[in-house]
Amino acid sequence: MILLSVCLFTSECWALIPVEPYRTVRARGFFRIFGAARQKDSTPNNDSVLPTEESTILSITDEKEKKPRARIGKGKSNDESSLQKSKQSTMNKESPSAGQEDKDVTISGVGTKKKKKKGGDEIPYWLNETDTVSSEVVGEKCRSIRFQIRGNPRPLVRHRTSRGIVYNPSSGLQTSFRDVTFQILEDLGYNRVPLFEEEDALSMVLVFRMKRAKNHFLRGIPGPGRLKENAPKATAPIRNDIDNLCKFVLDSMNKVLYPDDRQITSIHIIKMLDDQEPYTGSTELYLRAIQEEDLETIIVNSFQITRASKLISPP
Repeated sequence: MILLSVCLFTSECWALIPVEPYRTVRARGFFRIFGAARQKDSTPNNDSVLPTEESTILSITDEKEKKPRARIGKGKSNDESSLQKSKQSTMNKESPSAGQEDKDVTISGVGTKKKKKKGGDEIPYWLNETDTVSSEVVGEKCRSIRFQIRGNPRPLVRHRTSRGIVYNPSSGLQTSFRDVTFQILEDLGYNRVPLFEEEDALSMVLVFRMKRAKNHFLRGIPGPGRLKENAPKATAPIRNDIDNLCKFVLDSMNKVLYPDDRQITSIHIIKMLDDQEPYTGSTELYLRAIQEEDLETIIVNSFQITRASKLISPP
């Protein structure tokens, strides 16, 4: 007599069969083999204690009452798929534009949606005809120049390396900034660049007016006269660092206004939210050549600017 120890816990239970030592097989496989062997026997034994395959599977599924999960695509029967096709064809016959309308919505919403490139198709920098441009010429040399370029100021992005090649991510924006500067110089009648000589010491003033966000305007629509009363003040903190904004201009004006930005001896920078309509941002630049005796005056004026609030006497 062969003793069998069978442990039934779940539908994927395991059976320990001493037919081969140290071997474990699944209960279903064992009962499948055992049932096939019993079918070959012409005299079935009704007193057998071991259950058949069908009874074992039925008892396990009855206890668990497992429900098959709904499948999409291949799991659908022919009747269900044909029913859905007939419904779709009926809808198309009743309203011919219904199926086409759903298709158009899908294409316009997802298929043709293009990601905006950096900077987009908009011109990053431009020149307004109403903005004043001035310059001072002594003899044949330019001594000072002042102009304003419209467009949201950008910071200079660090150079990056890709596959052993070093490139400048801000080169496209810097080219646009230089092109507007060339247009200004052409309008002023300057035919050569750089504008200042290599031996000139230069003093620069930069005013960065940053573009305002949409939530600063009524109903989120930018435009003249739509700025909210409770919009952030011009001195509110802004994300971009002031030194990176300055580096962008200094690097862009190389070989345009001056041979090298190392000629900048004095620089004063202001960063603020744009307070001029239409609040799209701008960069105002003032550059002039200075002498050695001008340094003391520049230093005194710089400290006076920082202490301006204390110098103003109360009314």
